[in-house]
Amino acid sequence: MQERLEERVIEPVAHKVPDAAKRLGMSERYLWDKIRQREISVVKTGRYLRITNKQIEQFLEANTVQAEDMESFAKKLVAKRKN
Repeated sequence: MQERLEERVIEPVAHKVPDAAKRLGMSERYLWDKIRQREISVVKTGRYLRITNKQIEQFLEANTVQAEDMESFAKKLVAKRKN
């Protein structure tokens, strides 16, 4: 009898910018802008730049708009666009 090997998918702990952008559902360019503006933290080792799962989660939490705040958020957005 042949043993069946289970396929194991190992989730990476840190992602390259293109992969992190896909996970976040945004363009690479937008993510690079957020990195330059220091709105998302990165890990830099030598010439390698990576974004960890924890950093992705922190970015999402920091940019989450709560339902009760949505009305005031929308008003600020409209006011900002008028300027």
